[in-house]
Amino acid sequence: MDRKLLPAHAWMCSVVKRIFFLCAFFMSGSVSAYDLNSKLCPVTMKGFIDGKYPVTFSFPSAPEIFSPDETEAFLYGDYVYDKYGKLISLEGRKSSGTTLTLKEEGASFELIVGKEGVSGTWSDGVKVLPVSLEISDTVYTGKTEGGLAFTDRIAVENDGFKRTLEVNGIVIDIYSMGSWGCRDAEIKGNFFNIKSNRVNGLDLTGFFYFIEYRPWGLLPTSGGVVFHPDGSYLRLNGSEGSRSGMFDYNLINCEVSFEEEFIVETCVKQSVKPEHPGREDSHIFGKEDEIVSRYYVSLQGINLSSVTYRNRSIHAEAEQYFQTVSDTPWSLGKLD
Repeated sequence: MDRKLLPAHAWMCSVVKRIFFLCAFFMSGSVSAYDLNSKLCPVTMKGFIDGKYPVTFSFPSAPEIFSPDETEAFLYGDYVYDKYGKLISLEGRKSSGTTLTLKEEGASFELIVGKEGVSGTWSDGVKVLPVSLEISDTVYTGKTEGGLAFTDRIAVENDGFKRTLEVNGIVIDIYSMGSWGCRDAEIKGNFFNIKSNRVNGLDLTGFFYFIEYRPWGLLPTSGGVVFHPDGSYLRLNGSEGSRSGMFDYNLINCEVSFEEEFIVETCVKQSVKPEHPGREDSHIFGKEDEIVSRYYVSLQGINLSSVTYRNRSIHAEAEQYFQTVSDTPWSLGKLD
């Protein structure tokens, strides 16, 4: 079997290059409509001061609030009285694992994080008022330039964060990660609107997302959706995967192309494991599966026409990751 195995950093670069086969198609004739970069793991809490003043607290990235492993942390954010909408800056710290001390100009909050929410007091040195808050989803809504309505939702759940995009009623899972990953993450990506892609005389609208993670073990994620003029849609795979070591990973990469009447999606799934983790003389075992799906586009919608499969095994010395050996992995191009 011909194959080219690379060092980890080079392999990761090849993953990103493969992803952009999909990205390049989607960006053709498109404009950036929504930026995912700045919205990582924000925390939103809603509730009341003195039981009658509705307030909303926002922290741009504060997984430490809910992680039991983080007993000390610096926090910053803001809050608003919902009736007035004026931002009031906050800064402070978490201590003793569950205590939050937050200060604003001329006043402060003393809060306790519990299983059911956050409660405590607000004081300006004269008055002391009760505070009760509950964790709420952080939601951004809007429309792309092409008119696609979207909702970007970030939910706090099970000491972690889950993010989804809902576009024209279609929900796409973007990521789920624990507070550790959210704390260390650097997510890069954009949400694109596609003006037009013509197949079999029909204009198809769609969108694409791409996210690059920084935490170890999380590989880049991408994907997209194509809409038929009748409102039906086709979800397209991009890339996703995870790894627990330099030679130990699971990965899927997909390439999308268009023929005169068909949308063609070619995906390669890779699963690789070392025989003896950590040893340079270890053998690498794994497999690759290629799946080619052809979707026929007509006035009646987008329908699956055929699926073909191929598979092969991977068996190589670990040291070949640092050497050049011959390879062309099917239809996704060379790993370089």
